[in-house]
Amino acid sequence: MDRRRICGGPGHRHRARGWPGDRNSCRSRGGRAEAKLVLRFRAGRQRKEFAKQLDNTLRIISSALRAGQSLQIALNSVAADSAAPMSEEITRIINENRLGRDMVVAMLDVADRMQSEDFQWFAEAVAVQRDAGGNLNDIIDTVAETIRGRAEIREKVRAYAAEGKASCYVLMALPVALAVLYSLMNPGYLDPLFSTTIGVLLLLLSAVLYTLSAFWMRAIIDIKV
Repeated sequence: MDRRRICGGPGHRHRARGWPGDRNSCRSRGGRAEAKLVLRFRAGRQRKEFAKQLDNTLRIISSALRAGQSLQIALNSVAADSAAPMSEEITRIINENRLGRDMVVAMLDVADRMQSEDFQWFAEAVAVQRDAGGNLNDIIDTVAETIRGRAEIREKVRAYAAEGKASCYVLMALPVALAVLYSLMNPGYLDPLFSTTIGVLLLLLSAVLYTLSAFWMRAIIDIKV
């Protein structure tokens, strides 16, 4: 075996004395892939937590505005009273605004980073109120009510989708379970499927239909709100 092609890429060629380098390169690749997976998992968890905290955040902002405070002070209250990641993202908005960046732009950046359509609605509501006027407190209350309604619908859809996934898993496991059961109850019963041309063709056709049905059922239960 050529020692220079341990990791398969042209950029990882080493001489005979480079075996440790080859191993280190493979470890480096594995470490980078593992780090990406960990970061992706943590980012997804932060986004979910951010979405859960949004309703309470809007309540705090609405209460502060109703008490006569400005939006800036209301955001300071959120940053002080909320847990991460909401407090971190609101603090980022406040700091960027102090440095001269437009607050709505900073909010939209947070919405994009957290992949939160609901927070984007909040930022756009602030922009509309700033440009067209109106009672910001009433606008935020309306947005909060809409977000709560969307959250309720989302939970119902997830519950129905979970039932659909369970049914899908049962249906997909049923043919395999029956094949195993028949083999245990009557050994040799399924031998013609593996020993004859027609049997092999039927197995191939069944495998194709099995795979297509799996994708089809997956598409049916994959509902996004």
